[in-house]
Amino acid sequence: MRRKHLKVWYGAEDNQPSVMFERRDGYFREIAAGQARQTIDAEQGMFGFLVSQGE
Repeated sequence: MRRKHLKVWYGAEDNQPSVMFERRDGYFREIAAGQARQTIDAEQGMFGFLVSQGE
């Protein structure tokens, strides 16, 4: 059975919660009108997200 990876943390500078489902290289893409960002890989596969705090 394959082990799953789940990491949840708060950013040190911005205190925004982030969740990663896998350890992969990728980048953030904004979604939900600026309130959240997906972490996606080069093939557009989502493997995490970050929730932005309202200002």
